[in-house]
Amino acid sequence: MKTDVGELEKILQKELDSLGEVNTWRKEQENALNEDEEKIQKRLRDMDKVTTGKDYFDLQKELEYHKKRAKEHETEVLKLMGVVEEREKIVTSRQEQIKSFWEMVHKREAEIEASLKTVEEEYALLVGQRQELFSGIDKALIRKYDFLAARRFPPLVPALEERCTGCSMGIPPQKFNSLYDAKEIVECPFCARILYIEEE
Repeated sequence: MKTDVGELEKILQKELDSLGEVNTWRKEQENALNEDEEKIQKRLRDMDKVTTGKDYFDLQKELEYHKKRAKEHETEVLKLMGVVEEREKIVTSRQEQIKSFWEMVHKREAEIEASLKTVEEEYALLVGQRQELFSGIDKALIRKYDFLAARRFPPLVPALEERCTGCSMGIPPQKFNSLYDAKEIVECPFCARILYIEEE
């Protein structure tokens, strides 16, 4: 989940960079528009001072040029304002999406932490019960049980119809019969699991 949020944050950064570029271009166009409007005002003031027809014609030509440029810049500024507005909506939506994802991540982390705490408590309880149960048992047998549990699970299996239910191999009759005596620990000669007989 954190990877997904990381990807969204990368996308958001690209969108913010793009928005920044559009805003920079919009400001440049606004500055150009302001310059054109100043030049238009200057040409209009200069027209009042014109004395010859040629000067008037030249000023009129410059005025039309700057009005045309101002119109182009104004159109570009309006278009860019629309683009900025759309991109700001996208950025806001993405930020809300990321916020929502982070909330989910934190909620999930809290759930996992609570589950882990429960598991740790249950484990501690089971370890305590195991120590209590194993307190009267020979340490060598406990070591053997732990060794088998680490390699062949389950380490303790029932013998059924002269077969080990752990590896399904046949048990010699004498060994199988010794399970009924219950005087010693009987192991499967093939998988070394500890065998027992289930009472009927």
